[in-house]
Amino acid sequence: MEGAGTPEVAVTVTAPDGEKWRVESDELRRALEVRSGRGLFMLRDYRGSYDVAPLSLISRQTIAQIAEESGTREDPWRFRPNLLVDLENDEAFDELNWVGRILRVGNGARIAITEVDERCMMITLDPATGEPSPSVLRCVVHQHEKRAGVYAAVLTPGEVCVGDIVALET
Repeated sequence: MEGAGTPEVAVTVTAPDGEKWRVESDELRRALEVRSGRGLFMLRDYRGSYDVAPLSLISRQTIAQIAEESGTREDPWRFRPNLLVDLENDEAFDELNWVGRILRVGNGARIAITEVDERCMMITLDPATGEPSPSVLRCVVHQHEKRAGVYAAVLTPGEVCVGDIVALET
């Protein structure tokens, strides 16, 4: 990402086959339409459509615990994260303790964890089908004070790939 932290961020999307498009390009929209089999439009909003920060991060462990407690299928995309992390030695909801800290991702990207994510009804909707599962939000509200995941902002831009090391700076 170039120019992170500003509305002029240049983001490139890379497909599994290596093809690349700028996120605001018509070429990306057309490629997504072909892959999805339906017409799409791209919405550009410097802060995101639903979130209050440029990045939303949640751990696999948090998602697994919410699924277990709510009796629903484990689905990370229900929480619409930009960054999904695996807390190798930590427990569910440990990412909530990172507020005010800096996280290093991959070889050079650094993000500031700015606040806890207080969840809304969006997590009740399956992102693929739109089917509601109200028990997900009920679980987060009643058992976790509406909190699941954290918001962050980019401090140092860098390429982020699946499997990259994610570590708190000391």
